[in-house]
Amino acid sequence: MLTVKPLAPDVYELVLSAVITKADIAEMARALSPVLHQKGPLGLVVRAEALQDLTADALVADARFELGEIAHWSTFAKMAVVSDLQAFGAVIGWLNPVFPQIEMQAFSAAHVAEAEAFA
Repeated sequence: MLTVKPLAPDVYELVLSAVITKADIAEMARALSPVLHQKGPLGLVVRAEALQDLTADALVADARFELGEIAHWSTFAKMAVVSDLQAFGAVIGWLNPVFPQIEMQAFSAAHVAEAEAFA
């Protein structure tokens, strides 16, 4: 399951839970595309504490969506990722130099309030 909602006028929350499917990615694309085309800077909090898995077709759909919108991701000035999985911290470490215009930071599930304040 995947949901997108505003936390504040300039901060959005993307919640990933259970098993993410291609249909979930299509819903995310519908919800996030208008946000990506807004005037920034915006913040994004990605909540992945309850994420269990991602199907292969969801991974492909997500890559297509994100690469198709690559010119607009800089609308987000800050991105906080909340998860206890070390993989998310590693991916953020890898992405920071690739997208220097977006300040990204990983937070543990115990630090949701800090993640929201960061974004």
